[in-house]
Amino acid sequence: AVINQSSSTNTGTINQYGYNDIATISQWGGDRNEATITQNSGSWDTATIWQNGNDNIASIDQQAGSYKTASVWQVGNSNHASVIQH
Repeated sequence: AVINQSSSTNTGTINQYGYNDIATISQWGGDRNEATITQNSGSWDTATIWQNGNDNIASIDQQAGSYKTASVWQVGNSNHASVIQH
């Protein structure tokens, strides 16, 4: 799990409960961004959230099963995105 942040008041949270999961959150060039990745009871899942701008909100929730891949790329301001994989 990796969280890279620059600027001010960005929040990144990664929760991993499976095996061999990969999660990356990158928040660059903006403020007040929120990102959450949750990977439950699976294995070999990959999730990436990349945010560049202000006031963006993104979440990826990967539930049971394995080998899921999800990405959220947000450029600009006040974007909202949610990905749920079961």
